[in-house]
Amino acid sequence: MSRATSSPLITPPTPRLLSAPLAAAYLSLATRTFEYKWRAGELPEPLRIGRRLVWDRKVLDNYVDLLSGLVRQRPKGAKGWDNI
Repeated sequence: MSRATSSPLITPPTPRLLSAPLAAAYLSLATRTFEYKWRAGELPEPLRIGRRLVWDRKVLDNYVDLLSGLVRQRPKGAKGWDNI
């Protein structure tokens, strides 16, 4: 007699490096709004990996912490987001 086994659902990990559309979704912004704010210097600078631009999820978290008042100063060496 065979037993039915259920495999647990595995949630894939959230990637650390996010493309512009994923970074925008992570911040609950439209992609166009995200790109506009980035070009205006209101968002952290991306990393360049080859020809790709990607945003570090932890840097985006620090940006939100600053906006929300959880921290009072930008992390040391932060690039971009000069207009906040």
